[in-house]
Amino acid sequence: MIGSKALLCTLVLLIPLHGGPAPSPVPHWAMLLAVVPGLWLVIGGGVLAINRLLRRLESEERH
Repeated sequence: MIGSKALLCTLVLLIPLHGGPAPSPVPHWAMLLAVVPGLWLVIGGGVLAINRLLRRLESEERH
């Protein structure tokens, strides 16, 4: 059988420490404005790097 002290400790652990969701220091829309173009740049850079590599391999095969 669970003692009253153990039950109280368990209940205290289940209570959230704040009333609602924790506020983010940066709004979600601002994060999206920064992250989405950054992802586009990374993907575009990868595509250009692979394209250069394939062109170089193709030109070496012709020689």
